[in-house]
Amino acid sequence: MSAYVAEAVGEDSYAGHVSGIARSFRHPLSPLQRGMNRLLIAMVAIMIPLGGVLALALWLAVAPIVPEPHLIEKLRMLSQGTLTQPIDIFDLLLHTTPLVLLAVRRFTVSGEEADLRPASPAQTPHPAMDIGPDEGPVMVTVEYLIDPARAGEFAEVMRLTRQARLRQGALSWGLFRDTERPGRYVEYFVDETWVEHLRRQERFTADDVQLRGQRLAFHLGEAVPTVRRYVGAALEDGSK
Repeated sequence: MSAYVAEAVGEDSYAGHVSGIARSFRHPLSPLQRGMNRLLIAMVAIMIPLGGVLALALWLAVAPIVPEPHLIEKLRMLSQGTLTQPIDIFDLLLHTTPLVLLAVRRFTVSGEEADLRPASPAQTPHPAMDIGPDEGPVMVTVEYLIDPARAGEFAEVMRLTRQARLRQGALSWGLFRDTERPGRYVEYFVDETWVEHLRRQERFTADDVQLRGQRLAFHLGEAVPTVRRYVGAALEDGSK
């Protein structure tokens, strides 16, 4: 029967040495795992202040610095037509998403800083009849009377108005001019149901108040523009 002689104990022993290597070993992350980690960081950016979003966007735009930022690499592959692997496409989206979030968070369509503080709409609905929450669609019309010479300026403001109405949840939007009275315009937009129309009022922001002021600056009528609301009427066959 052979005897075993211990030459070292504790951390100096062979077992201790192997255990130390095991504790310090870190399995390298796969590209997908690294991508998922960065995606989680990007998602957190939505919930942090603009400064944090800016820092994250800049970091993802240049990371890793050596040997080459992923964003530049993927954009080059895209231009060369070699961006075909799912992991490469995912990596491109990952590195560009924070930049897009930054642009949306920081700027409005006019290039100015967005003021998304809640605000009260100018007019709240006061229907003269009972309207069920699921009744619809709801069409809203707004009548403007402007100086025909300023039609171009008015059209630009209404272009911004269209984007604002759709952002608030409108299904469609349009602007019509009166064929018999130059300078008279009718704006319309449609909400899906009455309750959606009421919810759109809750999405009104300080930016919308400013935009409303720009529209009113064109109006020449003695009173504010006339606003009318219509609810879809069911026909005998049940259609609207």
